[in-house]
Amino acid sequence: MKRDDGFTIIQVMVILLVVGIVLWAAAKALIDRRCRDDPAEALCASRRAAPDK
Repeated sequence: MKRDDGFTIIQVMVILLVVGIVLWAAAKALIDRRCRDDPAEALCASRRAAPDK
């Protein structure tokens, strides 16, 4: 009898996708917060030059 252990490749890809989306949202929120605190920072200047669509 064959026993199924572990995750399939599709399950791993979905997990990585969800983790990536969460990390992207967290990084965006962190950068926005830092720009609110110190708008003269170089990172904020580059974000003002290229606004989100």
